[in-house]
Amino acid sequence: MIKLIRITALLIIISLVSTIIGCGEEDVVEGDKTPPTIVSTNPESGAKINTNDTLTIKFNEKMKEVIVSGIDGSVNLGDGINVAWTPTNDMSEGVVSLKINGSDIAGNKLSETAIILTVKYNVIGYWSLVSSNAGMGFHGANMVYDSNRKVTVLFGGRIPNDDQNMGLNTTWEYNGRSWKRIATSHSPDKRYWHAMTYDSQRQLVVLFGGAAFNSGVAKTFSDTWEYDGKDWVQINTFHSPPPRSAAPMVYDRYRKIVILYGGYSGDNETWLYDGKDWIGVQTPTSPSNSGLSAMAFDDVNRKVVLFGGCCNNLDAITWEYDGIKWEKKSINIQPMHRWAHTMVYDSNRKRIVLFGGNVGTDQNDTWEYNGKDWIKIEASSFPSKQEQQSMAYDSDRGRVVMMECNTGNTWEYIGP
Repeated sequence: MIKLIRITALLIIISLVSTIIGCGEEDVVEGDKTPPTIVSTNPESGAKINTNDTLTIKFNEKMKEVIVSGIDGSVNLGDGINVAWTPTNDMSEGVVSLKINGSDIAGNKLSETAIILTVKYNVIGYWSLVSSNAGMGFHGANMVYDSNRKVTVLFGGRIPNDDQNMGLNTTWEYNGRSWKRIATSHSPDKRYWHAMTYDSQRQLVVLFGGAAFNSGVAKTFSDTWEYDGKDWVQINTFHSPPPRSAAPMVYDRYRKIVILYGGYSGDNETWLYDGKDWIGVQTPTSPSNSGLSAMAFDDVNRKVVLFGGCCNNLDAITWEYDGIKWEKKSINIQPMHRWAHTMVYDSNRKRIVLFGGNVGTDQNDTWEYNGKDWIKIEASSFPSKQEQQSMAYDSDRGRVVMMECNTGNTWEYIGP
């Protein structure tokens, strides 16, 4: 009898526990089995978002995991309902589609959802006028930064509004405070639209070619000169590019070679200069032959970047040269096609900076290229609209230096 009572009591306890557990299962909310949904986003899908802004996504329940793909970024779950997504890099202007995946606390999967956003660039750069009318103002001059002596060097150009297009053969240096005319024993002939770059390995400014128009006679040059901060020396080479003007030239510090491309009367040729001789190289493809294009050397990607060139009948195309071949880049957003603009490489921020030029009318817009995308830069003030200005990058002070072609005003630019 005692055993029967114990068994009965045990059965009653088991029955009670089963009832309690059963009640728990009956209390499970049916919604916990359904996938989570997006309630709203800020900004809304289809709206505009500024670069560097954060996209806030609100869900109908707490999320355990949220994955945003389409552009790299970091996700902050916050309270689990309001989730913040911030891009790791500046987003280029244009329409982007972000795909949202994830799961809630219970493990229910979110059905993939696309959020369409129009990206508007709002990063601010800073142009400042540092020297007003230095008494110069040269069309088609050229300017480079001598990192060994820590000065910007400008040579040649022509006087604005000179119908004879008389070139100049003056050398100027800028130390970050003021310009100084340098007297040299020797000098290239008067010219403009010449190519110039700085050979950092040999610590010399290299100049090639250019044009002049004197007493009704036009002339194009094919001579090579070097400047060490004291005097100009003409270099006699066994080979040389044919005469040309308005050809861009850069120094590849990894391959330790000067690279010259195209120009007026230069066809679509690529030439290399090692400090002793010039050599022409054949490439499978190459940019269209056009003068007044611009080039800069991208240290990070170790490639030459070329953009633009005269005149209206060409598309906006970005080209890159890796030392072997030229490659046309596929980029959705980039500057309008232009010529007589300037480009330099900002070695501190790892960006190429483009300013101004002519698209049919003179421009004063600023763009930056990060090796993947072109990004338009906003600023509170800009130099005047112009073409044929001179520009260099002062790597010691971290500033782009630009001389206006008409006024001689000197501006400096610091990127965002």
